[in-house]
Amino acid sequence: MTEVSKELIDNGLVISASFKAPRELVFRAHSESDLISQWWGPEGFPVNNSTMDFRVGGEWLYSMRSDESGEEFWSKAVYHEIVVPEKIVWTDAFCDAEGNVNTDMPQGKATVTFTEADGVTTARTEIHYPDNAQRDTVVQMGMLEGMTMTLNQLEGLLAKLQG
Repeated sequence: MTEVSKELIDNGLVISASFKAPRELVFRAHSESDLISQWWGPEGFPVNNSTMDFRVGGEWLYSMRSDESGEEFWSKAVYHEIVVPEKIVWTDAFCDAEGNVNTDMPQGKATVTFTEADGVTTARTEIHYPDNAQRDTVVQMGMLEGMTMTLNQLEGLLAKLQG
């Protein structure tokens, strides 16, 4: 289990984890549809549908399905900046199966940076919301716990990919 650092900041969250893997591989795991679908989401909520257009202005539309209830939860990422293999910036929103954003739910702008030292890559995600109320809503929904599970699943995938 990787150690996941979580911090609340004004109007946002910072979540970091380090992996014994090259930066290029950790970046690929975030940017390739077939890889991200294997680890994204908390335990018991696997990615069920996924279409990714990984380019500035492109979108990743996906659902996570509850193993317990079968209910699907749709989300959409819109990419704003991509610097291979250093950084990805996107807007994250809840939506329906057609990608129509649910404006009643929190929307965040996420920046993940990838740094490598001595064969260990740190992925640091900073997510900003319009206000602390939206940040607090996602925290109450279990985002911090969910991200810990998600990043542990990433660690497992990276170990598998490296053989």
